Amino acid sequence: MRHKKKELGIGMAAVTGQGLKFADLCYSSKILMKYQHFEDAQKNGEWKIPVLFFEKNLDILIIVNFDFVDLAYVIDKRVSVNEQVLDAYYETIRNLRAQLKFAKQMLR
Repeated sequence: MRHKKKELGIGMAAVTGQGLKFADLCYSSKILMKYQHFEDAQKNGEWKIPVLFFEKNLDILIIVNFDFVDLAYVIDKRVSVNEQVLDAYYETIRNLRAQLKFAKQMLR
């Protein structure tokens, strides 16, 4: 009987102010951004979450939670993450959210 190689692994990723960090890579997730988990980590400190990953392709992580399932995509493939670029990225996202919130209030 031949055994297939394991293709899906499980690990722990860190939710940080700069993004989701796993295996020396940095990821972003729509749901983690929507619920401002990166901002929470920036203010209150990082925490770990379980993730599933494809052993042959670390470009995507699968986040499984009691409330949701989401995909996290690598945003920086370099081993060392440029913190200034990531901070600028998240600041831009925060500004866009604020503009959207303001525009919605103006339409009421």
